[in-house]
Amino acid sequence: MKSIFEEESYFALVSRLDKLTNESESQWGKMNVQQMLVHCRKSIELAMGDINVQARNPLVKFFAGFFKASLYNDKPFRKNLKTLNELVIKDHGSFEVEHRKLKRLMHRMHTAEKFFFPYTAHPIFGRLEPDMWGQLIYKHLDHHFKQFGV
Repeated sequence: MKSIFEEESYFALVSRLDKLTNESESQWGKMNVQQMLVHCRKSIELAMGDINVQARNPLVKFFAGFFKASLYNDKPFRKNLKTLNELVIKDHGSFEVEHRKLKRLMHRMHTAEKFFFPYTAHPIFGRLEPDMWGQLIYKHLDHHFKQFGV
């Protein structure tokens, strides 16, 4: 499984990010390209501890355990999966601003593997080790970049 911590995988993600334009259209889902950029940025901010999100429903955490392994395996995420309410984006800046912010944050995570040692807890899925975080973020970005055709 690829990881944002790996050089080749990271640079491939950056290359795909740079292929997005303000006119990139979603092949599924409700987000426009600016909303997707903010959504991906906020997901990395969550991973890096910059924002805090809590599961409001205790059953969400319980059932999340059954799906945890799917976060960091080679099987792609299904289209139109439900996301955390805090990661549903309504307001956003310009494409250029959001693109720059995401690119900067991707680099920050790429160079921050030690931040996740020995593990960092995900608000829904609990304990995730560094390799799991790297794979999850790679898989999440890959999912949304495919959503917009890159």
